Amino acid sequence: MSSFDVTFAGVVLAGGASSRFHGQKALAPFNGQPFYQRAISILEPSVDQVMIVTKPELKESLLLHETTIVIEDEAEFAGSGPLAGIYSAMNAIQAEWYVVLAVDMPLMNAYTINQLIKCTENTSFHAHIPFIEGRIQPLSALYHTSCKESIYHQLQNNHYRMSDLFQKVQTRYWSEEELVVSPAVFQNVNDPLTYEQLLHQRSNR
Repeated sequence: MSSFDVTFAGVVLAGGASSRFHGQKALAPFNGQPFYQRAISILEPSVDQVMIVTKPELKESLLLHETTIVIEDEAEFAGSGPLAGIYSAMNAIQAEWYVVLAVDMPLMNAYTINQLIKCTENTSFHAHIPFIEGRIQPLSALYHTSCKESIYHQLQNNHYRMSDLFQKVQTRYWSEEELVVSPAVFQNVNDPLTYEQLLHQRSNR
């Protein structure tokens, strides 16, 4: 019997400060859903369990599905960025793989997530990172449970850059051509202007 509770755990990272956005990005509406609900619906078809990692002041505002777990960062590393969120998720659920998705990527879709999950068939790598139009996308990526120890040591030493992790674990980068996906789905919504442009583009379709 496997020692893991699940094979694939979906992790929605919704704990950022949203300082440039001037509001709570997780609650911003898009296509009739707040960002966080959209992220859940994108992950659910491909994973065994979905959880959201968020901050205390937002936790009560998230009207979550009954099957979705909501957690905060481990107290020791609270507010220490995406690595802290991933580490906290790894502590909350024992999974073989963690499918990470930032809450501010509303154009992401279930097809792309499924393409990423297929990457785990290459078992010699412990992190599968999209490399899209010349940029890594570590917040829409897969991490094996074996990455947990390296993440913990980075956090202990106040090293919060995601790219540092990829020098410590066996990492495979995947281009949009290899994944057969559209680069557009990896767009982050970091500020009000980008959000307004996104809504405008969607309304004109």
